[in-house]
Amino acid sequence: ILDVAGLKPEPGKPLDGESIMPLIRRKGPLRRQAIYFHYPNYAFHRGNRLGGAIRQGDYKLIEYYDDGSVELYNLAKDIGEHQDLSRQLPQKAHSMKEKLDQWLRTSGARMPEHIERR
Repeated sequence: ILDVAGLKPEPGKPLDGESIMPLIRRKGPLRRQAIYFHYPNYAFHRGNRLGGAIRQGDYKLIEYYDDGSVELYNLAKDIGEHQDLSRQLPQKAHSMKEKLDQWLRTSGARMPEHIERR
């Protein structure tokens, strides 16, 4: 958003992201290997589960903060996220969960009060 608006990041403020303009302009790929998502709050309807996710290549791993469960999907084959592969691909799920945990720690992500990160 900053790049599109022609703005520079504020000095001293952490910036977790990169411009997607090279993708939009078809001038190159993203530099990062994964995209992360963190949603520690309830939506207005309170029907959602609090959690985080990592998208890396064709795979997306979701962690639910209420019970620590994970789900793993191959979005190239299952865009609707119907087939959880976490039991079939436990090493992949573990590796992606470790990356998500590391990102949550290094980004200083605030967790719901009842959840503690390792």
